[in-house]
Amino acid sequence: MSVTVRKCLRVTSMLGSSFYRYHHNLKLNCSAIQRANLQLLNCASSCHDNHIHLPPLSARRMSSSGRRTCHHGNQSQNGLVSNDEDVIKRFIVDNTEVDRSHLTPEIALRLMTPACPLWDAPAQQSSDILQHHGIDDPFWAFYWPGGQALTRYILDYPSVVSGKDVLDVGSGCGASAIAASMSGARSVLANDIDRVSIQTIKLNAELNDVTVATTSRNLVGQSNNQWDVVLLGDMFYDKDFTDTVTDWLKHLADVGTTVLIGDPGRIFLQDHPVKRRLVNIFKVDLSEKCRQENNGMTQGFVWKLCESER
Repeated sequence: MSVTVRKCLRVTSMLGSSFYRYHHNLKLNCSAIQRANLQLLNCASSCHDNHIHLPPLSARRMSSSGRRTCHHGNQSQNGLVSNDEDVIKRFIVDNTEVDRSHLTPEIALRLMTPACPLWDAPAQQSSDILQHHGIDDPFWAFYWPGGQALTRYILDYPSVVSGKDVLDVGSGCGASAIAASMSGARSVLANDIDRVSIQTIKLNAELNDVTVATTSRNLVGQSNNQWDVVLLGDMFYDKDFTDTVTDWLKHLADVGTTVLIGDPGRIFLQDHPVKRRLVNIFKVDLSEKCRQENNGMTQGFVWKLCESER
């Protein structure tokens, strides 16, 4: 497995897979990263000071202020502008494969697997390929356990979204949004600030013959109550961000929005005061493959956020 790909898996298993979405300006210096043995490839040369920002991870890597970290515009070091949708989609198609070996085989997803070119590519080669396309590390190409549990729940209990307006925050590969559309939602909006993730969602929606709208705007904090159901899969990677997002989610729940959270037991959710307002509504055993890729996590959970503390 490429160091770049292995880094995606290792960092997210240690800090929470949702760290690849809405990144919260988390800084670690070089020695701290070495002590944590995270092996963050090429970050030192790409950032402008003596600190390393952990690489932005798809769909949840925006700070509460709406700024990305370690972001250098839309042009790579080699000068290739990567905003062109066709270029990005071609990169996704060339570096993923259609996979159903997960908890929701009803849904075909373009994911990075051992059969894909970047999986075992030498570290420098995979890094050069990503930089050439102006693309950050491919965290959008993995189906994280909290997202798998949430998507499984939606498929098993379609009435929770049927006929409703649904927002999937930090959509990543788009699985939960696709499941909502397949389950009869009136409308589905997949939200992810990573432009590559947005194109991945579009490809996966087409692959499953469903309609899913997308937006890359930061919707955390939006309070106009236009959604009946808000979905979050594997979001809770950092305490400060958990505080920010849960304040917003509590507001949504208090005005009648159904808030559903998929999580495999991330510490920042388990130890957070919001846990008093969460009711477990679904539990599923993770596959052996998923357990191995996520540091031994064994189960996925879906939580519903109550309107008031119990």
